[in-house]
Amino acid sequence: MSRDILRIAAAMPVVAAFDAGASTSSPWQRPASAPAPADNRVTAARVSAASREQSMRAGQVTSAMSEINSGTQRNADMVSQAAASTETLRSEARALMASVSEFGHQNEAAAA
Repeated sequence: MSRDILRIAAAMPVVAAFDAGASTSSPWQRPASAPAPADNRVTAARVSAASREQSMRAGQVTSAMSEINSGTQRNADMVSQAAASTETLRSEARALMASVSEFGHQNEAAAA
């Protein structure tokens, strides 16, 4: 399950504001290497598509984490039940040992 999470996370695209990666002194100023205004629709479409894909992948990660949490809770419940059963068995074994010991003492007393 955790391998699936790593695979999904590795497939998530990182969307940059500008393909060229140039920085500017003002976040509102378009760097020279940024797409021209006519290309903004293409860039916006790519960002939108990448955002939808990333959202879908994040949903898959959330679903996988939910499954892991459910499995962990089931395992914790089983461990708790096993511990309770072990304690019950231990208590019954002590009672049986006490009964056997008492029976043995009674036979020794009768033989004497």
